[in-house]
Amino acid sequence: MPYVSAAQRKAVWASKKDGGKGNPNRKKSATPFKMKSPLAKLSEACKRWAKSRYDVWPSAYASGAAVKRQKAGKC
Repeated sequence: MPYVSAAQRKAVWASKKDGGKGNPNRKKSATPFKMKSPLAKLSEACKRWAKSRYDVWPSAYASGAAVKRQKAGKC
């Protein structure tokens, strides 16, 4: 069965090279990527400061400012 395009051919060969779908010996990533929320480790002092400054908590602006303030060591 011929390939429809060069992109399909490259995808099939790449899939076979790393073991492909359903292969138990397939290459695994070294470390799984996990996103950690910066708000989880935000101090109460920084949260209070942001809540007093911004009308809505949590908002992108308020939480970003609180994270920046904590990284700067002001809280």
